[in-house]
Amino acid sequence: GVTTAYALTERGHAVTVLDRHRYPAMETSFANGGQLSASNSEVWNSSATILKGLQWMFRKDAPLLMRLTPSWHKYSWIGEFVW
Repeated sequence: GVTTAYALTERGHAVTVLDRHRYPAMETSFANGGQLSASNSEVWNSSATILKGLQWMFRKDAPLLMRLTPSWHKYSWIGEFVW
């Protein structure tokens, strides 16, 4: 929806986006992550990817980096993601 609204705005149309949730991407896109690249395609919340992510946290050249500074929102999101 947002992509369509953006395209219409670029063509000069007046657009209003309505969402029934408080924040964007809280339904069809919520917790639906993945990576697609020329040599790798996998679901982000598979156990293999979670293990890779834990290993990456200790690498300086990590392809995915998450800071571990305390935040209830961050840790609750991680819990939901793993669940």
